[in-house]
Amino acid sequence: MGITTKLVQSILYTEISLLSLLLSPAPKNIKKSILNFTTLKIFKPILHILYVIYAMIFLMFIDSVLKLTNLNSNLPNFKSISFNHNEIYHTERNFYLSGFSLYIAIIFKIFGRILINLYKEQDAIHFLKKQLNNGQSFVSTVINESGDKENEINDLKQEIKKLNKVVEGYLVVIKQYENNKDEYLRLLDKYNQLSERMRRETKKISE
Repeated sequence: MGITTKLVQSILYTEISLLSLLLSPAPKNIKKSILNFTTLKIFKPILHILYVIYAMIFLMFIDSVLKLTNLNSNLPNFKSISFNHNEIYHTERNFYLSGFSLYIAIIFKIFGRILINLYKEQDAIHFLKKQLNNGQSFVSTVINESGDKENEINDLKQEIKKLNKVVEGYLVVIKQYENNKDEYLRLLDKYNQLSERMRRETKKISE
């Protein structure tokens, strides 16, 4: 097995492991950490290296397809059947390794994007729920404060009613006082008149 084949096989095993991890019921934080790492700036150099590796795997896949086509078409012309079968075996192995590696890479990329969008939507929903809860708490606080203010207003209204009753009582007392004052002045005038009359009568009698 050549170095290229071992590299492709290692890439394939890594892809299968990562895809299995994303498909497994692993904790959400682990999956998000893996996917978020692929979006960091530090991952860009690694991404360029992966592009080169996958380009090599793609060329290996095309080469395997061409070799298989050539071997199958020229099968009767080979003198060594064992050599032909050995060549076909290695070519088919490279074909399957490179093909599955490219196929799983495409699936991993698509599934990773779906998960990233899903986690973003979940975070957005969580943020909206948090804002909604905060809004509900604020509204509840405002309603409670409004209720307290309404209670205070009702208490003030009751106090005002009591004060109005007290003022009305004072007004009645003042009115009675004014009436009594007028009556007193009227009686005082009568008393003065009677006193003056009695003084005159007494003066006449004495004369």
